[in-house]
Amino acid sequence: MTDLSKDGGNHSSAYRQPFGGMSEDEIEDLVGRAAQKVMDNFYRDIGKSVLSKVLWAIGLVTVSLLIWLAGAGKLKIFQ
Repeated sequence: MTDLSKDGGNHSSAYRQPFGGMSEDEIEDLVGRAAQKVMDNFYRDIGKSVLSKVLWAIGLVTVSLLIWLAGAGKLKIFQ
């Protein structure tokens, strides 16, 4: 196997270890936290989208109901 390090295989303190010298457990913990953050952001964005659509639907139904009541003579706001 060929040694590709610049110091000729002498692993001194200047040699940079992969992943900053983190252990496999530390890397797995970091990946897990990153994945959790991505999923939290995903679900938050989905929640915002759903809430926005629900509020639009409530507003549309409310305005439609007010117009219908005013047209039927049940609501005296527009007279």
